[in-house]
Amino acid sequence: MFDNSILLIKAKGLPDRPGVYIMKDNNEIIIYIGKSKKLRNRVSSYFYNLKDRSTKIENLVTNVTDFEYVLCDV
Repeated sequence: MFDNSILLIKAKGLPDRPGVYIMKDNNEIIIYIGKSKKLRNRVSSYFYNLKDRSTKIENLVTNVTDFEYVLCDV
């Protein structure tokens, strides 16, 4: 299992702007693509230890080892 605290630190460094984020597993295969008006807030929210996460999100976060992002205009 990958230590998601590293990803939380990386996510907190994202710009607070609109964009698309691409989550990858340990084989660098894309497992999720999302969009957000505020990348920093949205991507960081995946890596906090929340008790009330859905099973879908829990499974996603368990398999994410890296992410990329692309900034977009509104």
